[in-house]
Amino acid sequence: MNSNENVQFSNSLGSVTDKRIIVNRKEGDEEIDISKISSIIYKKNRNYFFIFLGIIVFLAGIYFFYGNLRYLGVYEIVLVILFSILGFLTALANWFGGHQIVLGFSGKDGRTISVGSSKRKEGEEFVQAIKKSIFK
Repeated sequence: MNSNENVQFSNSLGSVTDKRIIVNRKEGDEEIDISKISSIIYKKNRNYFFIFLGIIVFLAGIYFFYGNLRYLGVYEIVLVILFSILGFLTALANWFGGHQIVLGFSGKDGRTISVGSSKRKEGEEFVQAIKKSIFK
């Protein structure tokens, strides 16, 4: 970063200066010139198939558990409970899903920054800082 740049925002995803964006990636930092960015999108990724499948497994497990409780042994009860919990957690994880920040460049495909569910708020703040810097 040059000494004549002012840092406007910084968090674990990256930094926004008045001239460029520095994205923190696993492979290293990536610097993007702000003048080349034409659009920015913050979107949520949901896999509706796995949400639906998880709900079906959860409800089928509960139905099977209560309908056959008298006839099930201990191992079968534990197995049905584990499958039901797994179905519920699968549906829940896919509902909240991951988030992506897509930076669009004029004439080129956008670059994607993946944001985990635990960093959703940081992702929103990063997008707002980039928007402020782009659309002055």
